[in-house]
Amino acid sequence: MRQAVLGCTAGMELLKKCVSETEQKVLVQEIGKRNGDWYDGECISIGQEKDAARMKLLSRNTRQNRELYKQKRREACRLYRRKKRKKINKQIADIQNQNSSKEYRKFYNVLKN
Repeated sequence: MRQAVLGCTAGMELLKKCVSETEQKVLVQEIGKRNGDWYDGECISIGQEKDAARMKLLSRNTRQNRELYKQKRREACRLYRRKKRKKINKQIADIQNQNSSKEYRKFYNVLKN
């Protein structure tokens, strides 16, 4: 009886491990698809600067720290917006180019995705 219980718990541990590994792989792939085109090292560094300013604000809530955090947050949002806009404009130009060059199959495949 004890061996059956031990075997069952070992099986459950293996199952938990497999599920968590698969979940991590799938989530990483989904995150990479969404921002993979435009989210780069510059975005990471400005995000870290913003996070550091926020931690400083949380540790000591002064007017100067509040202004610094607002400034960093504003800079980060502007950068993200600019990069997203650049990506979208590039996609639109590619779609228009495919349509004008009469590559209809590629055109509709891009529109479908």
